[in-house]
Amino acid sequence: DDCCGRCTEPARQPPQRPLLRAIISSAVAANHGVQADGDDDDTAPKQSLNKQDSLVHMAFWYAASWSIAGSLDATDRDKFVSNIMPCVPRINADFPDGNMTIFDVYINPTEGRWESWASHVPAFLTTWDPSHLYVDTNRIFVPTLESVTMHHILLNHFEQGRPALLLGREGAAKTITVEKFLSSNSHDGDSKTWAKINISRATVPSMLQSAIDEHCEKRIGSIYGPKRNRQLALFLDDLNMAEANEWGDQITCELLRQVIEWNGLFSLQRVGEWRRYVDIRYFGALSVSSAGGGSGAVAVGGGGGVMSPMGVPMRLLRHFAVYAMPFPQDTTLEHVYGSILGGRFGSTSMLA
Repeated sequence: DDCCGRCTEPARQPPQRPLLRAIISSAVAANHGVQADGDDDDTAPKQSLNKQDSLVHMAFWYAASWSIAGSLDATDRDKFVSNIMPCVPRINADFPDGNMTIFDVYINPTEGRWESWASHVPAFLTTWDPSHLYVDTNRIFVPTLESVTMHHILLNHFEQGRPALLLGREGAAKTITVEKFLSSNSHDGDSKTWAKINISRATVPSMLQSAIDEHCEKRIGSIYGPKRNRQLALFLDDLNMAEANEWGDQITCELLRQVIEWNGLFSLQRVGEWRRYVDIRYFGALSVSSAGGGSGAVAVGGGGGVMSPMGVPMRLLRHFAVYAMPFPQDTTLEHVYGSILGGRFGSTSMLA
C-alpha cells in the first residue's frame, strides 16, 4: 500500500547523442542479415537457443568493432584489436586463423561461425588482344580483401537506406570501390540506378539541387523520386572540397544535410513549393591527409567545433556511417599489379 507507483511507470529512453546515433547506425548496418535460422524441430530447443545466443554474442562484438574502429586506419585498428579484443577470448578462439582479426572475418548466419573474407575475393580474370600495345589501366578493377569487405558493408547500407561515407588517403581506392559497388548493384533488372556528383570549390547549392532534380521526376503531389520508379544511389565524391563562405560555412554541404535530414528541398522554380524526395540513397567519399606522412590514423571528431577535422560540417557528418579505406599494403599492391601484368603477359602468345 505504501508503493508510490513509480515502479510501474515505463522506463524513460535516454537521449541519443550524435556519436551514439552514428554508432547505432553502423552497428545496425553491420549486422543486417545476421539472424539465427529458426529450428522447426521441437525436440532441439536447447540447441537452437545456444545457436541464437552465440550469434547474438558474435553480432554484438562484430557491430561494436566496426562502429567504433571502422573509421580508423590500419594502424589504429591494430591498436584497437590489441587492447580490446583480448578481453573477449571467446571471440578470438573461433576465428579461422589465429592471425586474423575481427576485421578480416564476417558472420555466416547459416553455419553460425566466422568465415574469412579472403576466401571470397574473386580472381581477376581478363583477356587482352595481343595486338593492342596499350592497356587503359584506369578502367581495370582488381578485387582485393579491402574492396570485398567494403562492398559487403555498402550493400547493407544500401538495402537499409542508410548513408555511408568512405574516407582515407589519396590512392586508397575509395572512389573506384564505391563506383564498382554501385555499378554491380544496379544490374537488378531496371529497379536500381546510380549517379555521381563531383563536389568542388565551384559547386554551389543551386548546382547540387539541379543535379538531384535532373535524376528525379514528379510522382504524385509534392513527392519526387528517381525516374521510372527506380531506386537511386547518389554518390557524392570529394565532399570536403566544397567552398566555405566568409563565415566558415559550407553552404553546399548544408544543403545536402537538409536533403538527408528532411528528405526534401524548396523548389528553385516555384517559390515556396516544398519537394519531398523518396527512394534515394546517399554515399560519399573524401580524402584526408595522414598524420606524419605514414600509414596514419584517421579519426572522426569535431572537438566541439562546427567543422570536423576532415573539412565537413559535423551536422552533415552525423548522418553518415563513416568507414576508413586503409591505404593498400605491399601485399595488396603486389596482388593488384601482379594480376594486371599476369593478365597482360601471362600467356605464351602474348610473350611471343
